Amino acid sequence: VCYATPGCMTEGLAKKCSPYVTTVVFDDDFIPRCGTHTLLGLHNELVDVENRLPSLVSGYVAERIRAQEFNKELENWIMEKLAQRTRNKVAEKPPEPIAELPNPHSQLYPAGKIIHLYRNEGADGVVRAEAVYANNSFFNHIEVSPSMVSDHLLAFYIAGLESATSGNACIDPW
Repeated sequence: VCYATPGCMTEGLAKKCSPYVTTVVFDDDFIPRCGTHTLLGLHNELVDVENRLPSLVSGYVAERIRAQEFNKELENWIMEKLAQRTRNKVAEKPPEPIAELPNPHSQLYPAGKIIHLYRNEGADGVVRAEAVYANNSFFNHIEVSPSMVSDHLLAFYIAGLESATSGNACIDPW
């Protein structure tokens, strides 16, 4: 059983681990959702929001555009260096791939079966944690929320597990 596991496997490999590995994710914990693919998606969402801001912050936006241009130049330089390194390698390629290797922008997932613990307010107004099996596609997006960082803390996982197994209120550990 793994808790708060970051995405570290391709979807196929994560599914192959299902008989052996169970990953528990608490509510909006962003770490299991973190990966190049989702971070780029979050970046694009934030840039989109930034682009819709009023002209009152035009100086700040101009500064960010210069930073984005620099980041793009830096990314291009890094990718060129990686391509040069690949071209310069003379090592013999193995006849079969040793492992399923993703491209740098592919989505990575937590291993095995995923149990998602989430807060749910019942009809009685009490917030309890509930547990459901989740599929990998649930982790294709970073949920921006006030608790996305604190949900990664072990104390929140413990409170969520206690609430889900006992049916009692999910008590905020803070």
